[in-house]
Amino acid sequence: MSSSTPSPSLQQFFDLLDSGDYYGAHQKARTTATRLLAPPRRTVAPTPASNKKNTNPTSTEALPFDSKAQQASELLWQASRKLMEQGQIGSGVDLAIYLLDIYKSRNVACGPEERAKMLQLIALTGPAGAWRKTLTDNIFRSVHCCNTTHNTLLNRRTHLVPYSWSSKTGVAEAGDPEIHLYLGQLLYKEQNYHNASLHLLVVPTQDSARTLADVMFVWSQLDPSDINGLGRYAARATLSYLESQAILAARTFLSHFLSSALKTYPKLLVKSMPYPSPTSPLGKNLPASESGDELLLTKLQSLNFLQLAVRTIQVGAGETVDKYGGANGGIKKEVRGGGKSNWVKMCARYEKEVQWFNKSPEIKESLQELGIMYFGIKPPQPASNPFAAMMSGLLGGGGGAPALGR
Repeated sequence: MSSSTPSPSLQQFFDLLDSGDYYGAHQKARTTATRLLAPPRRTVAPTPASNKKNTNPTSTEALPFDSKAQQASELLWQASRKLMEQGQIGSGVDLAIYLLDIYKSRNVACGPEERAKMLQLIALTGPAGAWRKTLTDNIFRSVHCCNTTHNTLLNRRTHLVPYSWSSKTGVAEAGDPEIHLYLGQLLYKEQNYHNASLHLLVVPTQDSARTLADVMFVWSQLDPSDINGLGRYAARATLSYLESQAILAARTFLSHFLSSALKTYPKLLVKSMPYPSPTSPLGKNLPASESGDELLLTKLQSLNFLQLAVRTIQVGAGETVDKYGGANGGIKKEVRGGGKSNWVKMCARYEKEVQWFNKSPEIKESLQELGIMYFGIKPPQPASNPFAAMMSGLLGGGGGAPALGR
């Protein structure tokens, strides 16, 4: 509800700000907003005890975003912005969080106007200190996760801040995608590649995937392993996107990442080949209307594996169909597609050829998860020990019987 003429309360805030009384300006904005949001005082007749439970609104009922709440919101937005412009970042963030509390308690969605305000406040926090993180943690669920070299199973390993605003009122569980994309791009420019990648990974759009490809490739250039480390950085994003069922984002990322890698290391490319091969079972079953795809065979087996992984997942597990014919004119079952069998063979092959696959528990966990998600492959069960089972039976342990609860 902004207007050309500031309200008396906002004008008083401006006067304190102009005089250099930043503390007084902050307190004026806060107390005025609190007064505007306070419920009106009124005398209520005594209510019989039996009826008291029916007179109070439920705890989940949203408060109205009425004219008083709108006035308080406008005051907090203007005050937060002006304080940050004067270098009073902590005071500005405090008022911004108060503004977010109003949005949350009154179910104000993260629309274009609200998003624009938050983006401006994020920009004003600057890279120094923890104020930006404090603000963004209140805008959406925090994407700062545990210290690990591979961010697999992102959603389960991400530290989530409950009841955050854009997670509650927005379209995505992890928070507003446009704000995540902005933060990813901002952190990329600041060369904060780790945190940039975390924001971009939770937004499985093509724009985010392209930016993430730039982030991961530039980040890989700082790795002492140089060209040999490319696969690790590509795997982190590709597998995380696939686990989020964002196949198009995974493919967009990998295509953009490979383009950057081949421009920098042109000798990395061995040859370009059609996928699937026209002579393969998958290629023979490809409908005439589909032209197939292209695979960039490189000297790094990890990059070859990731390309095949994306395309195999796109194919799917395959389907069993009835095929008529044969010597007796009968019916026999035939599997078309065959992505499941291809996945099993491919993982077994590349686990031997890419040594760091076996050295990374996160990679093995991710591949196992993808096998379950896309192909229904059950994880391998631990091998049984017949001798231990026999001894357990002799000693009354019951072998595989379930343990009694305490």
